[in-house]
Amino acid sequence: MKSNATTKRQRPDELAGRRRQTDGPQLRDRKYGTTGEALRAGEEIYRNLVESTLDLIFIVDRRGTYTYVNPRFEKVTGYSMNELMGEPFTCLVAPEFVQSTLDRFRKGIRGEETGPYEAEIIHHDGRRIPVEFLVTTRHDATGVALGRFGIGRDITERRKADDALRRITADLEKAQELAHIGSWRYNAETKLSLWSEEMFRILLLESTHGRPFHIDPKTCIHPDDWRRFKRLTRAALKGKPYGTEVRIIRPNGSTGYLFTTGEAEYGKNGSIQGLFGTAQDITERKNIEKTLEDQREQLRVLSMQLSEAEEAERRRIARDLHDQVGQNLTVVGINLTILKDAIPDTCLQSMPLHLLEDSLKLVEQTTELTRSLMADLRPPDMDEYGLVASVRWYGKNFSARTGIDVIIEGDDIDPRPAPSIENNIFRIVQEVLTNTHKHAEATLAIITMGVSRGMLSLSITDNGIGFNLADRKKSDGHTGWGLMTMTERTEMIGGSFTIESKRGKGTKISVKVPL
Repeated sequence: MKSNATTKRQRPDELAGRRRQTDGPQLRDRKYGTTGEALRAGEEIYRNLVESTLDLIFIVDRRGTYTYVNPRFEKVTGYSMNELMGEPFTCLVAPEFVQSTLDRFRKGIRGEETGPYEAEIIHHDGRRIPVEFLVTTRHDATGVALGRFGIGRDITERRKADDALRRITADLEKAQELAHIGSWRYNAETKLSLWSEEMFRILLLESTHGRPFHIDPKTCIHPDDWRRFKRLTRAALKGKPYGTEVRIIRPNGSTGYLFTTGEAEYGKNGSIQGLFGTAQDITERKNIEKTLEDQREQLRVLSMQLSEAEEAERRRIARDLHDQVGQNLTVVGINLTILKDAIPDTCLQSMPLHLLEDSLKLVEQTTELTRSLMADLRPPDMDEYGLVASVRWYGKNFSARTGIDVIIEGDDIDPRPAPSIENNIFRIVQEVLTNTHKHAEATLAIITMGVSRGMLSLSITDNGIGFNLADRKKSDGHTGWGLMTMTERTEMIGGSFTIESKRGKGTKISVKVPL
């Protein structure tokens, strides 16, 4: 670059000199004496300001060559004033900004307004420095353009902050997109909303690209959910936050699901200025839940059909045992008795008589076992007298077999529940009493049954050793399977199953089934 003898003080002196033009005689100033002295003091202040400011100050003539730069300009660019004097200002401008900068320069020389702008200049070491410029045109007394006077500010740190902010904003937008969570803000005074991009994607609406806009939520919320949502937002504008699920109607007519939250935003004076909230698209989750619910219902129906088929098979086997095995055993027993009575005592030796008596006893035991099997397969009183009678019969036999006292409370249920309910409740009673006998070390079990407000209730309480419910969740033994089976049977008939137990405090099983 050219060398120039112009000193750092010459251009500020020249600028200050232009301000010394006055009309009329010099005036006496109390502090500085004459007006000239006051002007010189002002020039000194002006020079100090120009040379000590953190802004980049420069002057170019009408040809666009540098005639002055301040010390800050030198420090930021790495060039001295002597190196820049007489050089075109474009020598420091990054190539992609040269044309636009020249266009502004020419407009300014023609007298047109040019506002602030950003460009990049090239440092002496090749680094790029972003600078924000404000440049005005200098004129002589006749209005002829003499050149341009500019002030610049190094915005490197601001650019870094802006870049960091953009990265954070981009990361936030990506995070919202991945999580299907949008954010929104509502200004109570202007009635305008500001949405994140994900909000527009969730609702399939055209983005406003960061501009506030007016929207009536009623156009998006499902009619059946609107009144509840409106009530919640009104409460939020009074300081009560909310979180709720709502259905939405998209422009294409499809229904979606949102989990939306909202809370009040407060101004400096403590008054509520509006609302801020989030909305998460849970449509996929709800669809999966619906699919699972449908599958659960299908499984329940299938389980009920299997249970009914099982009961039918039990009934058939019990009938076959009664009609064939039981009757045959009875006939065999009768025949053996007739034979025993028909043979004279003189013909019976001790050994044949012993064999006949053993055979009669074996037939009697087998007959009793068959009756027991038939009872386990299908209670004899179920078809004729119903659930309560069958439980009473089973409880009596269970008590006689195990020595555990069984008390049954409750009257016959009229009208009778559906066969599927009776069968499953009876099987639950069987399973509970079996577990009580095997694991509870109990001496008493109380069974209570009744109907209230359309609900069939069953409770079975024992005075056994009890157990820890947390241990039950980890159990994979027989007891765990039994409880799981009872739970499944209860759910199969649309009921609820609960269990209460503590070590040393016994156990209580409760079942509630809608009739």
